[in-house]
Amino acid sequence: MYSIVSSKNVTDYDGDGILNSLGPGPNRIKIFGRLCRSILEKTDERLEKEIIERGSSLPIGESFVTESYGLDCKYIVHVITPFKEDDDEQLSKLVGAYLKAFQTAYDEGVRSILVPTIGAGANGYQTFESLKAAKESGYAFSKEHPNMDIFIDVYDVEHYVYETTMDISEDSSSHKKLSEDELALIRNQIIEEN
Repeated sequence: MYSIVSSKNVTDYDGDGILNSLGPGPNRIKIFGRLCRSILEKTDERLEKEIIERGSSLPIGESFVTESYGLDCKYIVHVITPFKEDDDEQLSKLVGAYLKAFQTAYDEGVRSILVPTIGAGANGYQTFESLKAAKESGYAFSKEHPNMDIFIDVYDVEHYVYETTMDISEDSSSHKKLSEDELALIRNQIIEEN
């Protein structure tokens, strides 16, 4: 099964696993993104050591599974997330990273996984590109593996929509916050289109 969900904190998921994004390169520990930092803040310090030991020699797009080190889920699936390059206009590298992570998780017995959008921000993908890649890969994998539940978490997308739809001018008193209905309409349209 594949579905879209919104969770405020990936680290609170109590299913089988969550997806974590690691930055490529030999100094991976220095380029952890916001997702990885939030996971590390809530886990045992042994997780960081295991990530460095197991992830440092892996190429972009590869993945591995660790225990959850104190989170409510059972496992953390780590994927070496690609940086966007000019030759990845079709998002094939990012889709490939998601698919590899799903296959690794499946092979390790993970049957439900919460998947935040990865690759956006420091890795150069736009938030909506990451969502599109997550949806495309989640849908494709779930068709082949119907006994695995893949939950694409759009909380970051919703936050992005909120931040980018405020009417911002030099006078901070003129910021216009959209109503919940306006935000819901925009959010649903973006999720359907991507």
